[in-house]
Amino acid sequence: VVMLQSACSMACPFCINDPFPAISWDQALNLLEGFRIDGIRNVILGGGEPFLWKHGLVNLSRKAHDMGFFVQVGSNATLLPQGFENISTIDRYVLPLESTDQALHDRLRPHGSSHHGLILDALQRLKESSKSVTLSTVVTRWNHQELQTLGRFLSNYKDQGGFLHAWHLYK
Repeated sequence: VVMLQSACSMACPFCINDPFPAISWDQALNLLEGFRIDGIRNVILGGGEPFLWKHGLVNLSRKAHDMGFFVQVGSNATLLPQGFENISTIDRYVLPLESTDQALHDRLRPHGSSHHGLILDALQRLKESSKSVTLSTVVTRWNHQELQTLGRFLSNYKDQGGFLHAWHLYK
């Protein structure tokens, strides 16, 4: 996992991301080169929100892909570019989903009118483009009783043609 920078477009109440300086383009390339030399073939580009990284996340994904990496991007989905689901140098997205209940999810992931809607839209687009996704859920006292329902939702997503790689639970 390469944490590009800590800046984020959200202010989730459970966030544990402490501020740290953004890495430079050269630092990112040096890390990738070191990983390649060490035989690592899978990289997750994250942050804060990696689409805020001033050097261009898509440019870095292209470079990483050219180096032979399977490239994943961990994003909160608020800044996904138009056509994100068709960016050929990003193999998988890692997105948050805290609940199937919009109000509960949006309470945990406050952003504009509905972050929940952004995630559902992103999942639909990824399914239509046959792009793989990993979902992450932060388990809190507010959503822990929702996990079975969320699990069924993800099972249905997969049964309806979505490419669900994994479901990560964090406490």
